[in-house]
Amino acid sequence: MKSLKFILKVSVVIVFTLPSLANAVECISPNSSNLCPSTSSQYSGGFSPSVGYGGFGGGSCSTNNVPVIFIHGNADSALTWGTQATGVNGYPSNPNSIYQSFINAGYNDCELFGITYLSKTEQANPQSNYANPDKYKIIYNFIQSVLAYTGKDQVDIVAHSLGVSEIIATLDYYNAWSKIRRFVNIAGGLRGLQTCVYYGYANAVTTTCDSQNYLDSYIFGFYPSNTGSGDTSASALTLGYNAWTDYGNPLSQRDAPKYNPNVSFYTLSAGNQDEVECSTDASWNQCYATAKFNNYTNVIAQLNIGAGTNALQETFQWQYFSDLMQEMGGDSSNGVGHIQAAHISGNILVNMLQTNCTGLACASGYNYGPYSSY
Repeated sequence: MKSLKFILKVSVVIVFTLPSLANAVECISPNSSNLCPSTSSQYSGGFSPSVGYGGFGGGSCSTNNVPVIFIHGNADSALTWGTQATGVNGYPSNPNSIYQSFINAGYNDCELFGITYLSKTEQANPQSNYANPDKYKIIYNFIQSVLAYTGKDQVDIVAHSLGVSEIIATLDYYNAWSKIRRFVNIAGGLRGLQTCVYYGYANAVTTTCDSQNYLDSYIFGFYPSNTGSGDTSASALTLGYNAWTDYGNPLSQRDAPKYNPNVSFYTLSAGNQDEVECSTDASWNQCYATAKFNNYTNVIAQLNIGAGTNALQETFQWQYFSDLMQEMGGDSSNGVGHIQAAHISGNILVNMLQTNCTGLACASGYNYGPYSSY
C-alpha cells in the first residue's frame, strides 16, 4: 500500500483582497496557503459572545435577513470566510470572498457571524481533532448569543468539513434543530473518510479518524461505517462502529434530513477532486459520495463544484496533515477541491439561503467553474 504526505498548505500563493466595509471580516494574517491561521476576534456593535477562540459578527446596523452562522473546518478559523478564492482554469476569477458575496447580496455585519471553535494548538494539529461535547458547548453558546443579539428565533448554517460534523452533533446534543431554518453542508464527512480505514478506528496518533467512542456516543471521528444496523450505542466497537457515519439511525449525519424535516438541507461537494475525502487507495469508488445526504424531500439541492485534477488514489499520512495538498487534487491544480469549495461558492450559498431555488438552479450566476448535480 502506498503512502503519501497529506498536506494542508497549497502550493499556490493566494492574494487576499479585503472588503472595504468597516466591520467586514478580514483575514488578518494570510499565509501562502488557502487557510487563514489568525484567530483574531472581529466582533463589533456590542456583540461579544465570550466563547471560543475568536470570530466575527455585529455592527452598527439592524437585522432584516435570517442571520447566518459560518462554521469553519479543520485546521482553520472563522476568518477563513473572508478569504478570496483562487481561480479555476478556463473560468473568470471570483473577486469576492464568501463574506463579501453575502454583503453584496444585501446582508450586513449584523446578519453574518462566525465562530472559531479550535484553539491555535488544535489548528496546528488537525490529525487530533474530532467531534466532542467541548466543541458543542462553544458552538451552541455562540448560536444562543447570535439569537439574543439579533432578536431572531432561527439562524441559517453554512458549515465546512469538520465543522459540518461539529454542528450536526451540536444540534443533536442540545436538541436545538428548531433554531435552524436552512443548513448548508460544504464538503462534510457525512459518511466518514475512506482514508481513515488505513489508520483504524482507534489510533492514538490520528484521533480524527476514530470511530464512535464506546463510553460516550457523542464523541466520534471520521471512521466510516456502513452497516445500517440502527445501533447508536457503539456496542459494536470492536468492529469500529460509528453511528454518525453510518445510516439508518437517529445519529446518522447523512440521514439528518430525515430526523429534522422542518430544516432545508443543501450540499456543495468537490467530488473526486476533494483531496481530504478522495486521496485514498481504499474504496475509491465510495469517496465521491462522502459529503452527500441521503435523499429526502427537504434535501433541496446537492451540487458538485469540483474542478481540476482528481485526488490521487494513494493513502496519505495524517500526521503530515499540516503540509496538505501540494501534490494532489483540485485545490493544487487551479481547480476546486476541499478548501476552495468553501471559498469560491459565495453566490451559490446566497442563492441557497436567500431564494427558493432547487437543484441546479441554486448555481444560477455561478460562472467561476463547472457544476453538476451531486
